[in-house]
Amino acid sequence: MMTDGLVLGTPSHEVVGEEYLKGLGFPEEITNFVRNHVEAKRYLVATDPKYYEAEVPLAFCLCQFEGLEEVLC
Repeated sequence: MMTDGLVLGTPSHEVVGEEYLKGLGFPEEITNFVRNHVEAKRYLVATDPKYYEAEVPLAFCLCQFEGLEEVLC
């Protein structure tokens, strides 16, 4: 995603990363962490104000990009 010339990431990057690592032969125990890291971020943003505060303003931009804004609003 581009915003004012700044690249903020790749849509569904957790799936892209998981599939890439699977293709390299990484075990499911590792690829599961990659696949679930966005859900983990959603949980942390929703339950730990210090996590969100430490990431502002980048976290807000990334949360909007990753569909986390519903957690924040």
